[in-house]
Amino acid sequence: MINKFILLSFFMFLFLFPKQACCNTLLLIGDSLAVGMSQEFTNLSKKSNLIPKIYAKNGTTISYWLPKIDQILEKENPQIVYISLGTNDALGYDLNFNTKIDQFVQVLEKRNIKYIWILPPNISIHKIPKINVTRDLIKKRILVFYESNLYHTPPMGDGIHMSNQGYIEMARGAWKKLTGATGENWSAS
Repeated sequence: MINKFILLSFFMFLFLFPKQACCNTLLLIGDSLAVGMSQEFTNLSKKSNLIPKIYAKNGTTISYWLPKIDQILEKENPQIVYISLGTNDALGYDLNFNTKIDQFVQVLEKRNIKYIWILPPNISIHKIPKINVTRDLIKKRILVFYESNLYHTPPMGDGIHMSNQGYIEMARGAWKKLTGATGENWSAS
């Protein structure tokens, strides 16, 4: 009789308190560059027994994600967030971009979430005239950022997006930068 009671109690506990996503979820949020990195990001996460969550959409800006970030964090409860935003912001330069960076980061810091901002590539100013202004604003406000222009493969024909190999290198570089910066020992090579 006691065994049936214990078993029933155990299943009731599982039903009433389902396992929540906690402390093993990594979130990638961003624009088309995040879309390009998403497969390698997923691979790296899974190799390290982490759950990847991808929120990436072509053409998006910080203005698109800012009203959504709190709800996304509530739903996914990530330990770490990778942010790949800024390239499209530089295209239609927003005078409030610096304030929006601060607001975005405040939402993460309020929840004690580690994060890394993957800078827009160092694109020719003829392609995107305000790219360096945008990159500098991010660098001034973000403690842990990754210089995405360190990839060694040329961009695709449009001068902004990378080849598949470029996206792989970009994702791996950001992964190594963040795992080194946080002191976490996640082996994903």
